[in-house]
Amino acid sequence: MANPEEKKANPHVPYIVAIAILLGVIVFLLFNNSEKNKQIEELSTTIDTKSTEIVSKTKELEDLSSEFERVKADRERLGLNNDSLNAQITDLNAYIAKIKQSGKISAQEKKKLEQLVVQLRADLVKKDQEILTLRQQNDSLKTNVSSLSEEKAKLGDSLYNVSTTKSDLESKLAYASILKATNFKITAITPQGKEIEKEEYRANKIATIKVTFSIADNKAAKKGTKTFYLRLFLPSGKVFSDPLNGGGTINDADGNEISYSLKQDAPFNNVGENYSFTLLKGFDYVPGEYKLDIYSEGYKIGDSKFVVKKASLF
Repeated sequence: MANPEEKKANPHVPYIVAIAILLGVIVFLLFNNSEKNKQIEELSTTIDTKSTEIVSKTKELEDLSSEFERVKADRERLGLNNDSLNAQITDLNAYIAKIKQSGKISAQEKKKLEQLVVQLRADLVKKDQEILTLRQQNDSLKTNVSSLSEEKAKLGDSLYNVSTTKSDLESKLAYASILKATNFKITAITPQGKEIEKEEYRANKIATIKVTFSIADNKAAKKGTKTFYLRLFLPSGKVFSDPLNGGGTINDADGNEISYSLKQDAPFNNVGENYSFTLLKGFDYVPGEYKLDIYSEGYKIGDSKFVVKKASLF
């Protein structure tokens, strides 16, 4: 026969079952909490990663902005217009400020940002290449300008030499073309109209003086009308120059103002022409030596002299 106590239910079984269930719940909750913590940790890591990525991309854009500022300065030094570049830099800086302010970007914004970085880098390379090309062109132009300056200097030296040579030739030609007055003849005309040719004349025998000379052959001299000036030096050394008797002043070849007694315009054909001046009295011929010079074109071309003695009683 069976023992009646064995057939009686164990009173601890319900407690054991309850404890088992409770342990299961605890294990479930612990596992579930672990999963939650893991998700939170992963989410935190993702946020940190995104935040770091935003900082990195922002720094990349700021570096590009600095590079564009450098390009702007290079272009300004080359004298280029920067209106469009200024607008591009302004837009870029505004975009950087917007990203910093939001602190987050969507997947679409991230893609846009990455495309912008690629585009800006390509644009930067293009602008650097343009600057390099312009610098090379400027260097070439500077070399050409330098070469042209050297050529100009050489040409200037050549022209100076030609001009100097020309000036020397003109001076030599001008000197060679100076006329030469020769064959002077001094004649005293008495009050009675008689011509006397001597080396000395009595003061009372002179009414007027006639000076005659000829021009020597000169192949370098130009033909045409020439102006001859006679300068009569009195015994005192002073030039007789009376405007009422045809006197005046001229500048000689050295630019000095000189007085003359008479002037005369006459044709010159380089055939040994004779020319003459008749001096009106205009003054009393005192005893002494009288000198006379002939000038033409600013140069003295000849000279002569005569002597006046005291008046005679007869």
